[in-house]
Amino acid sequence: LLNKENPNLVKILYVAEDSNSTYVIEEYISGITLKEKLQNAYRFTDSEVEKIALQLCDGLAFLHKLDILHRDITPSNIILINGTQQVKIIDLGAARSIQDKAMDTRLLGTPGYAPPEQYGFSSTDTRSDIFSLGKTMLELLENSRNKRLKVVFQRCTELDPINRYQSIDELKK
Repeated sequence: LLNKENPNLVKILYVAEDSNSTYVIEEYISGITLKEKLQNAYRFTDSEVEKIALQLCDGLAFLHKLDILHRDITPSNIILINGTQQVKIIDLGAARSIQDKAMDTRLLGTPGYAPPEQYGFSSTDTRSDIFSLGKTMLELLENSRNKRLKVVFQRCTELDPINRYQSIDELKK
């Protein structure tokens, strides 16, 4: 992601590796995470949730086109930029290449948001990010009565990936 930019992803400024670790410097983003908003008893409107979801779809589509899975979409990894309605996805620590077809054998991501396949049952793919996005959006919609939006995000969280949306573009439509 170094030298790549998307308005819905944190910008990577510097990357270095040694034999044991990878070091990443990201841009500073002035804002509040969705988790912090929820902890402050903020109630998201249906319109806000829809706008956030569409921006997350754009950010994830960008990652997926680069053959990258985020694997940790949660309210704590999404920042609402101060004074705007723009969100950015942060924390790419659990990300991996889609090209790496090896089965995930260790738990990465946040329990409650990570899809079943991320626990080592099968290999993760783009539908894994869709699962986590759905879990996040359902949390934002907790007090909503909007059945249409809830049905969309419930499909994202189907246990069997074959029953989820098969791509971010399909979800966005």
